[in-house]
Amino acid sequence: MWAAIYAARAALLTVERLISLEADSSETGRAAVTAAWRWATARAQALIYTSGFAADQSPDDLVALAGWAPSLAVDQVDRLVAATQGGRATREQFVADLHAETQLSTAWITGFQMPPSTAPNDAEGLIA
Repeated sequence: MWAAIYAARAALLTVERLISLEADSSETGRAAVTAAWRWATARAQALIYTSGFAADQSPDDLVALAGWAPSLAVDQVDRLVAATQGGRATREQFVADLHAETQLSTAWITGFQMPPSTAPNDAEGLIA
């Protein structure tokens, strides 16, 4: 599980680096797809881990250790995780499983264009 979380972190940071460098959109898109695969694999592994070994842990909290990722609806997250085949799918299998999921792909990729606020406590409405 920890290897999957670190791999997701590296992939997410790669996307952020490419965006900050204003890299070619096709290169950024490929990196975003890899990040989706790595993030979904980490979530699949976190779900397995928490259900078998650490029921007091939240899979969301564990995956959050990988870093910021685009916000998705619950059903979109479920489809991403399902495409990892329990965290065992290769990147190519993951992409093939999600080939027709253009709305999900768009939500993930465009999510990087709107990163969350970095202001402390902003999400809680404590900043006036």
